[in-house]
Amino acid sequence: MVVPRKLDAPLVQLASQSHFLDLLDAGVRIYRHGAGLLHAKTITVDRELGVIGSANFDTRSFRLNFEVTLLIYDTDVASRLRMLQREYMGESEAVEASAWAKRGALAELGENIARLAGPLL
Repeated sequence: MVVPRKLDAPLVQLASQSHFLDLLDAGVRIYRHGAGLLHAKTITVDRELGVIGSANFDTRSFRLNFEVTLLIYDTDVASRLRMLQREYMGESEAVEASAWAKRGALAELGENIARLAGPLL
């Protein structure tokens, strides 16, 4: 998973970071991208299927913001999308679970408080 290192909305950043340790513990690799804001949500599956969109997986995106996602079943497009994803990963810093767990009680408190507001963000 590639996420921006810095978001333009600090509360949203804290709320999203509150999930990092659970994701890392589940085996998800998280990369923080520092070269600009990444808004597109992309997924590739076996270089055969590509998903590109702006929608988050929440009620606000689906019901209020009318965001969309495109499903593409094409090996050429999926392969190019995967190459772009790998490029982003190469420009990013991996988040290590051991280091993230040591980020400090104050940071964790801020993230957990922001997480309470998650459904409203």
